[in-house]
Amino acid sequence: MRKFRITVRPIVAGAIILAAAGCFNALRQKPGIPESPPVTVEDRAVGEQLRDELLSRYPEDTQPEDRQQVLGVTSRLLDAAGDPNGWNITIFQDGAEVNAAASRGKQIFIWTGLLDAVNNDEELSTVLGHEIGHVLADHVADVQFGAQYSAEEEYEADRIGLLLMAEAGYDPKKALLFWQRIAAAAGPNSSPVIGIPVTGSPKNPGEPAGAEVFLSTHPSSEKRIRRIQAELAGAEERYQYAEGGRTH
Repeated sequence: MRKFRITVRPIVAGAIILAAAGCFNALRQKPGIPESPPVTVEDRAVGEQLRDELLSRYPEDTQPEDRQQVLGVTSRLLDAAGDPNGWNITIFQDGAEVNAAASRGKQIFIWTGLLDAVNNDEELSTVLGHEIGHVLADHVADVQFGAQYSAEEEYEADRIGLLLMAEAGYDPKKALLFWQRIAAAAGPNSSPVIGIPVTGSPKNPGEPAGAEVFLSTHPSSEKRIRRIQAELAGAEERYQYAEGGRTH
């Protein structure tokens, strides 16, 4: 059985660059979804350095079907976030890494192990919506050089991710089913490690930066599921409303 644990090391090459045209309607901010924080020159440099480091360790996945799936899901989520432009998306080929992450400079990283582990686009949107949620909430600005997200930041990213799913046309109930499935595979009191911040140390940026150690600040599966259940009614209402708008 695959363990839902992430061993993070640096990532990327030949990223997909999103520059959506004609998405001005998406730029209207939606309740509960934070406005994307400004990206500085330093942010871009940090993100690009991270891509280069990761690229030195992982080969890029160039399978057209993988790129099509990832680009389709991320495009819808970023449209829902009101920030569809300027993101770099890189897929790494490593079936043992069940992982996705977002970093400063509008970088999104996905490993093929995650694509193998999810059953459908809804499950992929659960993980990617969570990662984009960290960026929108400006968590990645504080998570540098191997530090981990706090439990509250994880919960906030889950909440934002549910709303992004709803606005993008993915049923938020599938997020609950996904985390329940992950919990069943990992154990009721475990903490599935998906989306650990991908960063290196300032002195040795190519080092894993402690990503193999899962800190107690991350919520357990049981706690995470309870919080998602508490947020689900509101997200489902948004999903139904958004779906109604799409059918007219």
